[in-house]
Amino acid sequence: MRSKKTMAAFGVLALGLLTTSVLWAAGARVDGVVVGQNEEPIAGAVVTVTATDGSDQQTDKTNRKGKFSLTFREMAPGFTIRVEAEGFAPYEGPIELEEGRKLEVTIPLLTEAVAEKQRAEIAAIEARNKAARRYNEGAKKYNEGDLDAAIALFREAVEEEEDLAIAWAGLGRIYLERESWADAADAFEHYEAAEPGKEPVLLMLYDSYVGMGSNKAEPLLERLIAEFPTAGTAARIFNQGVAAIKGNDLPAGRAKFQAAVEMHPDLYQAHLNLAHIARAYDDWETTLAEVDKFLEREPEHARALALRYQALKSLESPETDAALAKLREAAPGEAAQIFHEQGVTLFNAGETEAALDAFLAAIDIQPEHARAHYRAGLCYASLKNNAQARSFLEKFIELAAATDPEVPIAREMLTYL
Repeated sequence: MRSKKTMAAFGVLALGLLTTSVLWAAGARVDGVVVGQNEEPIAGAVVTVTATDGSDQQTDKTNRKGKFSLTFREMAPGFTIRVEAEGFAPYEGPIELEEGRKLEVTIPLLTEAVAEKQRAEIAAIEARNKAARRYNEGAKKYNEGDLDAAIALFREAVEEEEDLAIAWAGLGRIYLERESWADAADAFEHYEAAEPGKEPVLLMLYDSYVGMGSNKAEPLLERLIAEFPTAGTAARIFNQGVAAIKGNDLPAGRAKFQAAVEMHPDLYQAHLNLAHIARAYDDWETTLAEVDKFLEREPEHARALALRYQALKSLESPETDAALAKLREAAPGEAAQIFHEQGVTLFNAGETEAALDAFLAAIDIQPEHARAHYRAGLCYASLKNNAQARSFLEKFIELAAATDPEVPIAREMLTYL
């Protein structure tokens, strides 16, 4: 009676063993053939079968047909077989010998080159699997808020597989949140090398360059403008405009806001900023045009309504009264404070007449705004209009709290106006 079975491969080099067991008189016997990966017989291969308890070991060499035969008179708990041949990777694995039976096996060997390639492929798979496990553990820690543990696990992931872009992205986001700009840039650069041309990553890489003050930021923004003229890129141009305004470079700020809104028309905040810049140049027509575009999206925005009222008033538009009514309805207290703050800034800058206009606008909106009356009185005094100065200072004293530190100053000014 004959039976056949296929033994599982052992180690990274085996292709498998095809075995047949037959009856034998006593002890056990193993007959086999050693072949190459194309099933050609391998002559001169050394075949060694060893009892796992060390009680016996038999060795044979294959003939020109690749065949070998070994006989064991005594049985052991188990046996292993090892096959070695010049130019081939060795094979080693367990075999099952049974008393009174002959085992027939076919053992395929791989060339060293093929075996090395197979080992490398298996190592790469194992590394990818380990990297994926580390990334998943890191993502869990990130979601739990344990950022230090997440960083450590993401680092382990990229050590196992350097091109695991998603792990670099995880590192980059954490470093970006922590404003660790150089580390963030390094992480996103690795991502870009592994998976180039991803807009979200390029945007975060740009933010990292800006944070660290790198000269790589501007060329990257030019690339984003060319390849991804989207809301994300427009927002970065907008931010450049904000930085220019903070540096008192109004022309540069205006150019950036215009470029941003042309790229992404829904970036309506740029229209409000353009309106403020136009206001600084007393360009009221542009101020009105830009603020109206902003108000299409934010119709109740107090600062925008205040700017619109100021533009209409300066243009002597018949819509001025309606604009003032809308402003009072939407946010009278906030709107009055906005004009008051504008007036203070202008007055401190020596622009007395413009400051007076702002204080009077605040009073128009909120007639009981005490400080606006006081500041208007100071403006009239500076402009040598003593009658108006007295009128507004007296109104300030009437409206202000007795503890207001400006009240004594106002009283003293009234004595010589």
